[in-house]
Amino acid sequence: MKYLLTIICLVISLYHSFAQIQVNYDWGSSKETIKEAKSDILISVSDGLLKYKTKVLDKSAIQEYYFDQNQLIKVQYTLINSKDDLLTVWETFKQVEKSISTNYKTKSEDLGKRKLIEEDTKAEMKKIARGSSQHDIEWQDSLTKSELVVFSYALKPRTIIEITPLKNSKENSITSLNSSSKENPNQPDYTKKEKIIIKRGFGKFYFYQEQMLNNRELFSLTSTVPEAYNMMYKSNRNEIIANVLGAIGGFMFGYSLGQLFTVPGVKYNPTVGLVGLTFIGTSIRFDISGDSKRYKAVRLYNSKVK
Repeated sequence: MKYLLTIICLVISLYHSFAQIQVNYDWGSSKETIKEAKSDILISVSDGLLKYKTKVLDKSAIQEYYFDQNQLIKVQYTLINSKDDLLTVWETFKQVEKSISTNYKTKSEDLGKRKLIEEDTKAEMKKIARGSSQHDIEWQDSLTKSELVVFSYALKPRTIIEITPLKNSKENSITSLNSSSKENPNQPDYTKKEKIIIKRGFGKFYFYQEQMLNNRELFSLTSTVPEAYNMMYKSNRNEIIANVLGAIGGFMFGYSLGQLFTVPGVKYNPTVGLVGLTFIGTSIRFDISGDSKRYKAVRLYNSKVK
């Protein structure tokens, strides 16, 4: 009897851990419906997103619900496992994989990469943690597609599960995916997997479904490809540094020029101006680097779009 109770408790514990990784959602549900059904801690709310703090496999996780025209179009879990050692991150990835795979029949995975990780887990996971590699698995059935990815976000390991409906499913309850572009002709439909078009002029310009994208929109779009998103993160970081250095350098150089032309009779010291020019030159280097990383991010994203 004692062993039976132990087994029952173990099964309940495992069910509690795995049950939170759902793959079948009522696609098209409104934000209000989701909020009424959820008991987890609500972190933030916006027009197209609900973000909750939850638990997956007894680990802290962020669960995000994405909406288009107030209809559910994507669910994403992000496991906050950056405090774990690299071997534990991989073991967690495999546990999540086991949990999700019970819901699907078809799967695609780079088995060569899988073999490398299994044979030398520590070395391969170090590559993933540095952002130079990642591993992903995709499943799908007649209604839903899921992607499980272990990758590095800002040099911290992350495991994400992204769940989306298949548009070509006759049973799919979402109507806005087909109609939103007609109702809002000026807004791209980011649920479509299409390549980003790169146009060159006095710089590089990025277009998605004939609409030019700003950095925020590129961030949102590339979030579905961890390698590209990580590169966009680095690009944005470089641009922030460039803006700060440029502002400081511009102020110092302008102040130096002001002294030269507005303070007659005082011996001019060009040091401040030269330091300002150095800051401006450094900011240009960071800006060029940020632009290069943005371009690489788009190329990485396009490489994943069939």
